[in-house]
Amino acid sequence: MSKMIEKNRKYNIIIFGATGFSGKHAIEEIVKTLKAGHSEKFSWAVAARSVEKLNDVLVEVGKITETDLGNVEKVIADVSNEASLEEMARQCDIVVNNVGPYAQYGEAVIKACIKARTHHIDLSAESHDLTEMQIRYQKDAEEAGVYIIGSCGFDSIPNECGIQYLQQKLNGDLNSVESYVYIGSNFLTNKLNFGTWTSILHFYTQFRKLRPLLKKLYPEELPKPKYKLRQKICLHQNSIGENGWCMPFPHPDLWAVERSQNYFYKNEKKRPIQFRAYLKQSNIFLTLLIAIGAIFLGLLLQCRLGVYLLDTFPRLFSLGFVSKEGPTREQMEAFKFSFTLIGKGWGAKTEYPAQEHPSPPDKTITLKIDGVNPAYGATNTCLIQAALTILAEFEALPSKGGVFTPGVAFSKTSIVQRLNKHGLTFNFVE
Repeated sequence: MSKMIEKNRKYNIIIFGATGFSGKHAIEEIVKTLKAGHSEKFSWAVAARSVEKLNDVLVEVGKITETDLGNVEKVIADVSNEASLEEMARQCDIVVNNVGPYAQYGEAVIKACIKARTHHIDLSAESHDLTEMQIRYQKDAEEAGVYIIGSCGFDSIPNECGIQYLQQKLNGDLNSVESYVYIGSNFLTNKLNFGTWTSILHFYTQFRKLRPLLKKLYPEELPKPKYKLRQKICLHQNSIGENGWCMPFPHPDLWAVERSQNYFYKNEKKRPIQFRAYLKQSNIFLTLLIAIGAIFLGLLLQCRLGVYLLDTFPRLFSLGFVSKEGPTREQMEAFKFSFTLIGKGWGAKTEYPAQEHPSPPDKTITLKIDGVNPAYGATNTCLIQAALTILAEFEALPSKGGVFTPGVAFSKTSIVQRLNKHGLTFNFVE
């Protein structure tokens, strides 16, 4: 199939899972984008199992955005009904999938999209399953000419696209990037929805299986760097961006970046970039509290009983941090975050990717990314702008289709400039 967006589809975008907590915010982001006028015009619809619930959520978002959404068309689709998924997928260019946990429900939607020759993006941060999907469906997606792109939210657009932005700014060889995620003390008064909690649990329970899967996906090892980026294991201070105390962060982005760097080295002959991620807090006591909580959760995740307790009694074992209702609008709007990406490299490029520079990195470049409401607001900003980037810049996407990380899929697009217009700002720090 030639590389093109189908011209005879009824809609450009369908938001699937529109009645869920995250899906509601995706609708809100669509409306905000159209009202802002920064993007190209596009057609869209919403999809879920119940037309009544779709009507309710459109009324709710209409009140929030002061917009009449009565004319938004509705599509009925159910993850347990393969025919309904295919029928939904055939009606649009891109399925924006908000139905999680993706480890449980994601594969059925991907299969339907490939069969219907429809592009698919989602918010999955479940690295094990994302890697599995690439192994299982890369060939099918490529033959169908469709793009399957996971992690198009807080995980992993800021880090993935931020690394590419650093590389473009440096205009040389980028050796390493350290990412510091600052979420501020107000996260203690925030909440997580049950679905988000389940996805987090799944990521960490499958953590040990990731390395063998990546080895299966990319058997050839990346070249060993001469100037290795050391992992900072202990607590340490960092004053770039926000001043604070930092600890290693076993974030899903670590695996997304590794998949991207393997792709770039294998397919585009680019020098691999080393990556480390840290969590930053304003004071050492809060950092230690998070570390103790992480150790406690880690111990529970080592056995089936612990996983059962965390999954069955999330409110109790998260000390009220997780709830069925999720955060209030006031809590979400007060929840600010930032990524500070510190890149080190050289102003010149070597002739081939495995060639080493004769001296250590001599250039440092810093990028700061700021946003609000990481779990539901900024994450859906990333998701919707990813969909619009596919529509508007299709020829800039890699290859002719396949299963990709955001870093690979959007490396030659203007997604960063799009995000800058919609509340997620990327600024270089002098």
